Amino acid sequence: MLLAIHIIAAVFGICFVFGVLASAIRTVVVPRGESSLFTRAVFAVVIFAFKIPANEKRPYLVRDKWLARQAPTALVLLPFAWSIAVIISFWPIYWAFGAPGWDGLVVSASSLTTLGFERHGTVIVDLTSALEALIGLGLVALMISFLPTIYSRFAEREQSVVQLSLLAGAPPDPVVLLTRAWDANAIDTLQLEWRDWETWFVDLGEAHTSFPALNFFRSQEPYISWVTTAGVVLDTAALSMCALEPPNRKGALMMRTGFDTLRQVADFFDIEYDPDPAPGDPISVRHDRFEELLDELESAGLPLRSDRDAIWKDWAGWRVNYDSVLIALAELTDAPPARLVNEKVVNTDDAPVWWIR
Repeated sequence: MLLAIHIIAAVFGICFVFGVLASAIRTVVVPRGESSLFTRAVFAVVIFAFKIPANEKRPYLVRDKWLARQAPTALVLLPFAWSIAVIISFWPIYWAFGAPGWDGLVVSASSLTTLGFERHGTVIVDLTSALEALIGLGLVALMISFLPTIYSRFAEREQSVVQLSLLAGAPPDPVVLLTRAWDANAIDTLQLEWRDWETWFVDLGEAHTSFPALNFFRSQEPYISWVTTAGVVLDTAALSMCALEPPNRKGALMMRTGFDTLRQVADFFDIEYDPDPAPGDPISVRHDRFEELLDELESAGLPLRSDRDAIWKDWAGWRVNYDSVLIALAELTDAPPARLVNEKVVNTDDAPVWWIR
C-alpha cells in the first residue's frame, strides 16, 4: 500500500513537472499562438494586482504609469513562478524516493537553484537533483533569449505607432491625419502608404499571438497605443474610400488584412465577434459623432461626396468588420481613449490637446 502511494506521488510530481515545462515551451519556444493556462494565470494575478494602483477613478496619466509596468512585471515574475512550480512539483518525487516531509522540499529548492546546500545521499535522489538543476538552467536560458526577442518585436511595432502619432496627433485622430495630408498636398502619398501598413498588420498578428505579452506593452507616449493606431489607420483608409471625392480604393486590401489581424488577436483571447457581419449591423460609433467628423473635414477644405447618408452607410459597412473586435481589444489592453475607438468619459486632471467629449 505504501509503495503504491509512493508511486502515485512520483507520477503526480512528474506530471506537474511536464506541465510546467510545457507552459514554458509553449510561451517562449513554440512560434505560434498557443495558450498556456499557467502563463495566463500568472498574468491574470498581476493584472488583478495592478487594478488597485491603476484604478479607473485615478487621473489617466497616473493610471498609465502603473499600467506601463504591468506587462514587464508579469514577464519578470513568470520565470520565478515556473521555478517555484518546479520546486513544488519535484517535492513529491523526492518524497517517493525517500526524502521525508519537508526534507524533500528543501532538496528540491537546493537542486533547482544549484546552490547545493542540501543533499539526501542516495544515488536516485542525487540524479533527480541533477535533472532538476538542468531544468532550472534551462528556464534561465529560455528567459535570457525570450526578453530580448520581446523587446525587439516591441520596438518594431512602435516605430510605426510613433510615426503615425507625429502625423495624426496623440491620441491619433483620422481628421488630423487627413487634414495634415491635405494641407501638405500629400493625399496621394498617404494612399501609397497603405502597403506599408498592410505589412505592419501582418507582423502585428504574428508577434502578438506568438508573444501575447506584447498586447499589454504600452507605448512610451501615454496617449498612443497599438490598438488606437490600428483603429485610426483602418478608419482613415475607409474614409478615403467612402468620403473623399474622388474616392481612392487603394486601402481596400490593407483593410482586409487589418481587420483579419485584429480578429486573429481576438481569437487568441477568446473574444467573441460576428465573423460575417451584415453591412447594416450596428456599430459603436454614433451617427452624430461621425457627422461632426465630416464637418471638420469639410471645414478643413477636403473634397467630400455630397451625399452624407451614402458616406455613412459605406463607411459603417467597412467599420462593422472590425468594430466590436477593436473596442474589445481597447478594453482588454486599457488603451487610451481616442476618437472612434473608445470614446468615453474618463477622470482626468491632465487632458491632452484633444480629448474625448
